[in-house]
Amino acid sequence: MEFALWYLLIPYGLIVALAGAFFFFNLFHIARYGLQSVKTGIVLLIYTITFLAVCIISVFLLGAYDWSAVIELNGLFSLSL
Repeated sequence: MEFALWYLLIPYGLIVALAGAFFFFNLFHIARYGLQSVKTGIVLLIYTITFLAVCIISVFLLGAYDWSAVIELNGLFSLSL
């Protein structure tokens, strides 16, 4: 039995979507219910830059792999004594 590596990107995409939902949730709550000062704006800016940096770095790291490769599962979990 074999499967393509790009199937592993599906859980990654779900986790990134969840992280994006949390990002916008946190961004809204910090902006809406945080103290209305320059410090809050700086925190929002740092939070946004950090989130975008993590997303960009992960795309570059994942881009280094050949996701069209196929993994053979038959011998993956067998013991060879």
